[in-house]
Amino acid sequence: MEEVIIERESDKSVNFIEKFIIYILIFNLLFERWMLSIDLNKYIYLIIGCYIVYQYLFRGIEITKGVTFITLAFVIIISMNIMLHGWNNSFIRSLILYGVGSSIIIIFFLYMISYKEFYINNFFINKVRKIFNVYFIINIPIILRQLNNTYFLMRFYDNNPMYEDHITGLIGSSGTHRLTLYWIALVVMNISYYMKERKKSTLYLTIFQIIFMVVISAQNDNTCFYLLFPLIVIQVIIYYEIKEKTSRFKSIIILLGIIVSLCYIISSNSEIGEFLNTRVKGKVLQLTGNIDQYDNQNEEEERIELFKYSLNYGNGYTSGMGIGTVKYADPAMPSHFGMSEISIKVYEGGIVYFSYLIILYSYLLFHIFSMRNLSVFLLIVMNFTILAFYTQVFKCSQLIIPLVFICLSLRNNNEEEGVINESTNQ
Repeated sequence: MEEVIIERESDKSVNFIEKFIIYILIFNLLFERWMLSIDLNKYIYLIIGCYIVYQYLFRGIEITKGVTFITLAFVIIISMNIMLHGWNNSFIRSLILYGVGSSIIIIFFLYMISYKEFYINNFFINKVRKIFNVYFIINIPIILRQLNNTYFLMRFYDNNPMYEDHITGLIGSSGTHRLTLYWIALVVMNISYYMKERKKSTLYLTIFQIIFMVVISAQNDNTCFYLLFPLIVIQVIIYYEIKEKTSRFKSIIILLGIIVSLCYIISSNSEIGEFLNTRVKGKVLQLTGNIDQYDNQNEEEERIELFKYSLNYGNGYTSGMGIGTVKYADPAMPSHFGMSEISIKVYEGGIVYFSYLIILYSYLLFHIFSMRNLSVFLLIVMNFTILAFYTQVFKCSQLIIPLVFICLSLRNNNEEEGVINESTNQ
């Protein structure tokens, strides 16, 4: 009997540039806005872009038919926009930095999956999960201090007078959307880890984190959390139901635990109950167009109004007014214009340009999954449409990063940890 040990990829298989990109992305999400408040996106896109081009030229990365088609569609849509509306000084900035640029982050991780799959499956996500959990604990006392209107450790908040938007710990100013996506990624990674390792300590920690998130979101006016968190987490549990039929009982237990915890919090905390019955319920009714069913809501949700403005006054039904012709929070536009992507992208390039961006990002995220079917793709399209309707998901790469981590943590992990032992008879 002879044992043959086959070495697998490990942490050492990832080179310095790849590690640098990974950790600068984590820094960009967790600390950049609070520490520097400098837009690092153009530098990140440049570094990743150069690295991907280098790998394509010298490693021979395969270009699939899907990538060829989506690239051709991009060229056609952009060429038509230029022919109809011309070229302006902000064209490249708007197209790259605030349009397709963040997709390079997804492309980088698709490359890592193709060539460093064992590292991604067995090392990377577990490291990120630990970093995210430690960061969560560090943020707890900071956020609790900030709740008392103390401005504790708050920086770069002068451009937004709404104090609640800055109650985000070290995430930084005006960061409730980034905080929400980080929280969701953390919970999904912990659920994924629990499904694999079955450690009760992880389950208890996750329940505590969810309770904390629910309570804090009611106090920093974070309606985004109450809309996105249940939507994505329920999808994750259903995903595990489909992927692992043997884990059905565990999925039900987790779902029931979350529901019971949330019901207890709502019933025992009048402040949370009031927030849900006013701000969250009103927001849902506004978004669904049922404002007449709620006495305190007598106008449409601001994002819907801005979207309609882009459709009616920005040629949004067809080709828009031209990429780069308008800016986020443009003083020439209605107040808060560009607070979500749907208004500014429809104004720039119409429904066609906006839809293309949704399809592009959804297509790339879809290929992170090992289980790929039409249902998964349509769910990603739906989620991205909601994010584009509610947030600045194309402009803000810090929203793309946790989405990538969510998808990576949901990948099937069929790799063995460590080595493969293969026995042969002599």
